[in-house]
Amino acid sequence: MWGRVLSLCCLIWCLGLPQLARGAEPAVKETEWLSQSHMRIVFQEAVDNRFMMFKVVGQKRDDDSIVYKGFMKPFPRNLDKFYTYWAMGDAAYRARRQGFLDQGYEEVWHQSFTDAGGQTVHQAVWLRLLGQPARPAAPATKGPAERINL
Repeated sequence: MWGRVLSLCCLIWCLGLPQLARGAEPAVKETEWLSQSHMRIVFQEAVDNRFMMFKVVGQKRDDDSIVYKGFMKPFPRNLDKFYTYWAMGDAAYRARRQGFLDQGYEEVWHQSFTDAGGQTVHQAVWLRLLGQPARPAAPATKGPAERINL
């Protein structure tokens, strides 16, 4: 329980809302390394405070546990919608990717790693801005990779 409370407190501290209220340029905020279930809580708290998790990085630790780190910034002014997914297998990633690209979203982040069972685990973010035309799909990457297009 204390880990959950500390994670939420870390998020609130990391968001730095008083700095944003003063009109300062918002800095990128990041979470600690979190389990998948804790990342869901932190993600929802960020969205509730109008922060976009524009990048999620995952990794397998030496003990074979999997952890994630999120990077956030305030919603862009011209944001229509965004989707952030982590812990996707190959098939789920390919299906989501194609579906979002078909709807006019741009994939602005993708990262992958290999879990203890040898499966590729994908993290990706899709973004659509108001008035943004659909873009042609880029070829999917295979294996561990990082890419950001912001």
